[in-house]
Amino acid sequence: PFTMSNLALNAISITVGLFFLFFGMLKLCPLFSDQLYRDMRKIFIQTAGTFPLHSITGWAPNPHSWRRVYGSAESVAGLLLAVCPGPIRDASNLALLGLLLINLHAVWSLGQGLKEASHGMVFGLLLLCRLVIRVQVWQRERELAAETAELEQTYGKKNS
Repeated sequence: PFTMSNLALNAISITVGLFFLFFGMLKLCPLFSDQLYRDMRKIFIQTAGTFPLHSITGWAPNPHSWRRVYGSAESVAGLLLAVCPGPIRDASNLALLGLLLINLHAVWSLGQGLKEASHGMVFGLLLLCRLVIRVQVWQRERELAAETAELEQTYGKKNS
């Protein structure tokens, strides 16, 4: 059924998904801008030592490989968030939240501050809002299904 919640959910999913698709592609190739691509490469070289498990394991991925994996995951999850329905969208939402947490960890590990973290924080909040709306829609759908089943059971017994 059409509701304002579904409209908001779709609008956020498509907009945020396309954003992540675009920025994932910037990490993979100079498709849109050569300068932005070079900037992304420099960022991943700077943040290579801040990999979340580096302090425990001592291992950090190769910056160029990590950029490719991160950019690919971001692009795929963004595309799935923008175009796929249901549980696939929800899984993409969670994957993108995980990627943002890794990004925010790197920013704060380097002590870069709020200016560099602001984009990640804003899009993280958008993904969290999308997730909250999705949970609310899911709960409402379950309530409606339970009410419908109860009505069918009640009226089905009277008509028998």
